[in-house]
Amino acid sequence: MDTISLFSPAKINLFLHICGQRNDGFHELFSLVAPLDFGDDLVIIKDLDSTSSSIKLTCNDSNLSLSDDNLIMKAVRCFQKVTGTDDGLRIELEKRIPMGAGLGGGSSNATTTLLGLNQLYGGLLEEKELADLSASLGSDCPLFLDKRAQLMSGRGDELERLPKVLLDRIRNQRLLLIIPPFSINTAWAYDQMRDNPGVYISKAESNKHWLKWCESSRPLSELLSNNMEILAFRKHLALPVLLEFLKEEFDLNCGMTGSGSCCFALYGDREHDLGRIDEAIKSFCGEGFRLQETVIL
Repeated sequence: MDTISLFSPAKINLFLHICGQRNDGFHELFSLVAPLDFGDDLVIIKDLDSTSSSIKLTCNDSNLSLSDDNLIMKAVRCFQKVTGTDDGLRIELEKRIPMGAGLGGGSSNATTTLLGLNQLYGGLLEEKELADLSASLGSDCPLFLDKRAQLMSGRGDELERLPKVLLDRIRNQRLLLIIPPFSINTAWAYDQMRDNPGVYISKAESNKHWLKWCESSRPLSELLSNNMEILAFRKHLALPVLLEFLKEEFDLNCGMTGSGSCCFALYGDREHDLGRIDEAIKSFCGEGFRLQETVIL
């Protein structure tokens, strides 16, 4: 096998609670994270005509850095170092996940690259080795090793699979992603949390929120919660105003994913006129906002 094509999914945080700063400088969090059927496409090709260890990354998005600071490039170098492989590679990325949106695009690309390389080379790494390598690239990279909803805790590196009964309540839920024309820098967002400790949610309160939903038959909309919204919405006033408008006008339950800027609306079982929603958002906020239908994997 000399070529492999892979899907690199976006994710949303159905709830995200930042519980405080850890001694290692990271933040303690608790979150339910779900992969989507919306994402990027990645093609990895062994370039047998190139010089050893040559890596060429191309992308349809000119705003994406293609140098060694790109997480895909870092993933390749890590894989080669651990496995001793050194073939030339060409990697083609069809980018759809917006950057700085809280959808995990870079982390997904990195982990998908590791999975693709491992398949391309016949499974050189075991599951635990892939998990460790993925975690070395970023706190939330390992969650993309398993394309189903998981509980995330610690600094984002502790993952817990859900029992089938809970997965069945989450899978195939229809969503509408609301993508603003601006991004929110993740480092800025966590700095804001650090400077405003009053917005932290205790681990006990966060766990209570999760268990209350698990032990009930309540809809997914009642799980939505994200204390990173508080500070993001102070800076970007259009977001809370828009989400309130969508609730009042279309009865859509909305939230923000990650540190933003992307928000999402749960459809439930209702049918909505997307054209009318799109027109209303553009009339309300301007032409820069765009919508994307998707479902939870």
